[in-house]
Amino acid sequence: AFAPDMAPAAGIDLPLDGWVEAFMPTGVTLEKIAFGLRSDGGRIAWGELFPEPLRISGLEVDGTADLAAGRLRLDRLSVGLGGPRVEGTAVLQTVDGGAAVQATVKARDVPTDDLSRLWPRGVAKGARGWVLEHLSKGGVSEANASVALVLAGEGPSIAMATVSGQMRIDGVTAVYWDPLPPFEDVGGTATFTEDRFDLHVDGGRYRNIRVRGGDMAFTNLNDGRDREFADIKVHIEGPLSEIIEVLDRPPLGYAKWLKVEPAEVGGTARASLGVQLPLLQHVALDQIEIAANADLSAVRWPDAALGQDLRDGALKLRLDKASMDLAGRGTLAGAPVDLDLHEVFAGGTRLKASATVDDAARRRLGYDLAPHLTGPVDVQVDMEGRRSRSTIKA
Repeated sequence: AFAPDMAPAAGIDLPLDGWVEAFMPTGVTLEKIAFGLRSDGGRIAWGELFPEPLRISGLEVDGTADLAAGRLRLDRLSVGLGGPRVEGTAVLQTVDGGAAVQATVKARDVPTDDLSRLWPRGVAKGARGWVLEHLSKGGVSEANASVALVLAGEGPSIAMATVSGQMRIDGVTAVYWDPLPPFEDVGGTATFTEDRFDLHVDGGRYRNIRVRGGDMAFTNLNDGRDREFADIKVHIEGPLSEIIEVLDRPPLGYAKWLKVEPAEVGGTARASLGVQLPLLQHVALDQIEIAANADLSAVRWPDAALGQDLRDGALKLRLDKASMDLAGRGTLAGAPVDLDLHEVFAGGTRLKASATVDDAARRRLGYDLAPHLTGPVDVQVDMEGRRSRSTIKA
């Protein structure tokens, strides 16, 4: 029989009008009911799904109830939420004192900051928790979800849930991983299940750093074993000084390893950055994998070699948590130079450079040999060791 526990309906304050058609093939037993309901507004609170009352600005429902089979079918559901709108279909089947629910839902124009009250609690709670913690401002222009729930006991409570869906976000502020700073004006598409959230980003910014695209996977969000994991890949461009400043945040500390003040570095970068790490409250550096590749232009790098700044650099950078490679062209002491640098952060530097050094460059380097040596001279340098103590072959 169709006799669901209606105790949660005590939280509904929603004036309705509509129509009902009853089907009694034998003229004795009521077997089916078809209905249409309409409302101009009210509020709904329903068990643990919506413990905070939802303000409803409009409601349209068409469906049938098969009393003999214990089945309720909603062929059309449209709910206005004072701006956002939710539409969908659903089937509820009573089973052993509980109920199984299958639904497809589409939501439009939902402010991100309203998701905490509009996204039902207990539904895709791992993905829901990540979204509520890491995304704010902006909105979800469209979201689609397929939901299967098993409801049991008084309330009722959710005994089991499977969810899959996708959404489009725009103008969102996102903190992908603390200590990374919040990126603003983030746009992209996401897919989610009960324990996974995947985000494809097509734009965003932090100060003068712009996100050109990226893919992020956040997994194991609902297993209750503190095994949440993030795999982040983004493509960015912007001032090299600001990018180094971001990468200097604990526990990374790249500027300290490089012995450089970010503000003293000049130039721009077009980079791909990858980070893999567990989503724990405290993460040690040895738990993080990080890799970056970048094309750098108009680079100014203080004290690059021989006490001189590298200027006008056009370089390629490879970086991970253990070492850095930097290769390309620039000027050192005013002389054009080709360089190939390998830096091991735990200790050890290898620099190969070739340049044509004239009288002015030699004076800047402290090797003014005139009148014994004048004019341009081709020089090759192979320097190996630590920054504080190196062996130079020229």
